[in-house]
Amino acid sequence: MKDEVSQADAVRGGVKNLYAWMRLATTEEQEELATAAGTSRLYLYQLASDNPTVTREASPDLARRIELAAEPIRKRSKRRLPKLLRTDLNSACRACEFAQRCLGREAVASEFRIVTDEGGDE
Repeated sequence: MKDEVSQADAVRGGVKNLYAWMRLATTEEQEELATAAGTSRLYLYQLASDNPTVTREASPDLARRIELAAEPIRKRSKRRLPKLLRTDLNSACRACEFAQRCLGREAVASEFRIVTDEGGDE
């Protein structure tokens, strides 16, 4: 059971980044990300769900497409949007030795300040 909880926690940790990205992005930016990644805005919201019982994650290929599609949008936003990494979105990518060597600590989960509805940091 402990391994299942750890896996769920790992998925939730990475999904927080997508959740924050979706909350900060405009509808147009969300649509652009979905189109460029070959998915729908609705599915991005499903992946970004903050429901603790949901442990859905992107496939490794979709995680890669989201990472690549999000970066130009983030740059255009003058870094208002957080960086998304495939390791945030898929546990197989997060466990990949190559990703861990290339990204170091970021392979576990990228870090940025998350602002809550109350205005505080998470």
